[in-house]
Amino acid sequence: MLVELIEETLLIDNKQGDTVKMLMEKVDQVALLADKLFSHMSIDGIDVYDNIEEYIIENLAEIKRVKVHFSTIEDYYRTSTLEAINYLKNAIKPMESLANQFYIGDSSLWKDCDQLIEGLEWINSFLTFSVGHSEGAGSLKVMQLELSKHIQKLYDAMNLKDLVLVGDIINYELIPFYMDLEKKLKNSGSK
Repeated sequence: MLVELIEETLLIDNKQGDTVKMLMEKVDQVALLADKLFSHMSIDGIDVYDNIEEYIIENLAEIKRVKVHFSTIEDYYRTSTLEAINYLKNAIKPMESLANQFYIGDSSLWKDCDQLIEGLEWINSFLTFSVGHSEGAGSLKVMQLELSKHIQKLYDAMNLKDLVLVGDIINYELIPFYMDLEKKLKNSGSK
């Protein structure tokens, strides 16, 4: 397969057992040397952002061309901030609905918490990255610590299987937190 990196093109044998490992190590090396962040890959014209290694392994024999995309830290932060604002804005209504269902006492809702947990983990990762790469790092660090406390309270309530407490945490802690963070991110982008 032909692999296009920033300033070099490699020909990598698809049939080697360590092809994926070798490719990912080369991507990390190029990113480090260029002071950029790995973004995604275009594999035979298909943009792949998630589970890239799995995708390559599943399609290894057929892959002909891989273009590796990188971004600057500034571009990555800017894009991630816009994604976070969009996520926060769109997550509030489903969170309100989820909290209300917990108040009703529907214990089958535990499976619906997966998306909530995934979103919380993504926001936490975003804040972790942002603390090291933004001008408002101090306030974002405070927000990150606050989110960590909310997540711990949520896990504790889930472990206790306390439906009302889970609903309260979503309604009175997570939703206001999401609204505050969205506002803070919007304001930081307008400066």
